[in-house]
Amino acid sequence: MRKPCIAACCLSFLWLGSVCFGQTITIRVIDIRNGHPLGKQRISVCWAYQKGEPTPAKYDKVTTLETDIEGMVQISLPEPPPGYLELGLQMTLEHWHCVPDLLMSTQEVIQHGKVGRIPPEIKESDFPVKAQPGEIVYPARPYTFMQRLLNPIMKR
Repeated sequence: MRKPCIAACCLSFLWLGSVCFGQTITIRVIDIRNGHPLGKQRISVCWAYQKGEPTPAKYDKVTTLETDIEGMVQISLPEPPPGYLELGLQMTLEHWHCVPDLLMSTQEVIQHGKVGRIPPEIKESDFPVKAQPGEIVYPARPYTFMQRLLNPIMKR
């Protein structure tokens, strides 16, 4: 009687353990107006290990990648995975704007997916794109006319 119970426990442990380990996260950058992908965008991923969390023996705290022509990039989580991650986008098109998310729960991204912050002037219902489990979708939009006018002044 104990053997099936032990086997079930081992299978459960292996299944739960694989939820994070060896996982990849897909990051997509898309035009909020029409859902088209934005390729050739630089993305920085910062692995945020909390105090007392086990960390890999050797890893890059910040990884920088570039989206492909489909606006996507995939990245493998380090082992052990961090509790949180932080993304930064350096939009190559100077007239594009993306609202960054500061910290995201790695577990939440893996289990449910995450859509980056939608600018306050856009209704969420006007942005029908949803993230799949293991995916982060970043909506980007062009700067407004006033932002383009003020951008050179603000950079000084």
